[in-house]
Amino acid sequence: MTKKIFNSIFWTAMCVFIAAFFLIEAASYYYDTVDSKKQLIYTTDNIARAMNDGESDFLSSFSEKGYRMTWIAKNGVVLYDNQSNASKMDNHLSRPEVQAALKNGTGESERYSNTILKTEIYYAVRLKDGTVLRSAMVLNSFWWRILSELQIIIFIFIVIVVASLIVAKGLAEALTRPLNNIDLDHPMKSMRKDYKEIMPLIERLEAEQGAMRNEERMREEAEELRREFTANVSHELKTPIHTISGYTELLKNGLVQEKDLGEFSEKIYKETQRMSKLVQDIIELSHLDEGASNMEWQENDLAAIARLCVDRLKPLAEENHITLQFWSVPVKMRCIPTLLEEVVTNLTENAIKYNRKDGVVTVSVQKDGLGENAILTVQDTGIGIPKEHIDRIFERFYRVDKSHSRAVGGTGLGLSIVKHAILIHKGKIDVDSTPGVGTTMKVTIPVNL
Repeated sequence: MTKKIFNSIFWTAMCVFIAAFFLIEAASYYYDTVDSKKQLIYTTDNIARAMNDGESDFLSSFSEKGYRMTWIAKNGVVLYDNQSNASKMDNHLSRPEVQAALKNGTGESERYSNTILKTEIYYAVRLKDGTVLRSAMVLNSFWWRILSELQIIIFIFIVIVVASLIVAKGLAEALTRPLNNIDLDHPMKSMRKDYKEIMPLIERLEAEQGAMRNEERMREEAEELRREFTANVSHELKTPIHTISGYTELLKNGLVQEKDLGEFSEKIYKETQRMSKLVQDIIELSHLDEGASNMEWQENDLAAIARLCVDRLKPLAEENHITLQFWSVPVKMRCIPTLLEEVVTNLTENAIKYNRKDGVVTVSVQKDGLGENAILTVQDTGIGIPKEHIDRIFERFYRVDKSHSRAVGGTGLGLSIVKHAILIHKGKIDVDSTPGVGTTMKVTIPVNL
């Protein structure tokens, strides 16, 4: 990049120098030519006035260098010339400046020589007696002027080239220095704010670095969650496996009395069911992590889905002495019915299990005021959730009260499944809970996805 900037600056300087040089020379040549013509006319007119006043000797006494003065008779015969023998000169009647002077009083002409690269300019004036006074001056052409100044031009060109090289190198290094000094890990901190032209690049680098840092952090967090999840799964599976193993070993060795066989079988069955539910929840959560891409979206009524789930849980509510209430209005929406069944079932089941005796669970379905969102509300009069735990209850295997959770048979994955199912529907869940009073879970899902 430095080389490219250097070349651009250097050749730009060269082009500017060459163009400026020729423009200045052309302008100078033009003004010198105009000035010389004016001087020639002025001098010739002065001599003509003197000769018209009878001072014919004034012409022969004129000795200023650079001017050729010629006196020509009416018939074109040269009467006098200050640089040549008049008697040996050709007749000048055919010269254009002489003809113009005889006809109009004054005449001008120019003749260019390709051989000597010079231009001769002529000015002629008709005197009172009918004769013609003609003056001439030799002017160097533009290219002759350039050639005559070649040495100084070459010297100036070398100076300009050296100066351009130095300046171009310095500017190129100065322009690229901010880029070379960028700390790619912290672009904004290493860049001065007055470099406005490259701030978009710095901001983009900063954004990309931020994204990379976030991605790295997310990978680390994901890895930590994976390790934590693996540890939790191992721990959760270890307990029922140990229990089942212990009971079956007692049965195998005949250490269980016949009257206790039913109790042991019941415990083994419950632990097996618990382990089966845990595996099922893990599989389902893994599927939801992948976005549930193979699950079918349908037009369905959330109220009908919720009523079906509530009816299924009535026996559990009666078993726990809970009054289960339900009310709704039809809410047609595009959804994955099986996932919404999971949401209603998990929330309602938790509301029943973590309630107090003779408590109440109310499930409702409605639309918001604009009719754009479906609202599912599950409210209970249970033990409630301390404020410091509310933000974490949707984490996998997180339990507010581990002993109570194990007593009611929870796997610790139900609310994680709920959260993922709601996110797939682009919805949200709000929790309002007071310990000892109860909890309200409010799910909001757009009806049109």
